[in-house]
Amino acid sequence: MTRDERGRYIGCGNFKGRPRKQARQISAQQNREDFFAATEMPVPIIENGKRKTIPAFVAINRQLVKHAVSGNMRAIVEYKKLERSLTSELWNEKTAQLEQFLKSEKLAKNFPEDVTDDILDTLKLMRMVLREDFPV
Repeated sequence: MTRDERGRYIGCGNFKGRPRKQARQISAQQNREDFFAATEMPVPIIENGKRKTIPAFVAINRQLVKHAVSGNMRAIVEYKKLERSLTSELWNEKTAQLEQFLKSEKLAKNFPEDVTDDILDTLKLMRMVLREDFPV
């Protein structure tokens, strides 16, 4: 067999060698998906002497509350931040539902000929649900 100027055999094998592994593209979307996939991962815990699995985010929240109750100031601050954030999200969601309900009721009053019985039943159910969330 003959060799080229670099000392490689000519006419056999893979001259360029094994291709390098492609670097994984990291984007904000991919990072977000990986984060939420990791938080859904089941984690084994022992509760009341029995082993069971719970999602990782539930285990993290339990640990956070446990540390906050024991007096860890960082845990208390993080708990308060999380509580404020979740409360704000819930409030915004409920406010949006209320606005949509009021808009729908206004349309039903202004254009009764366009409103079907199904829509009226849905509005009635929404009114009952909203009374639970916003008692008068």
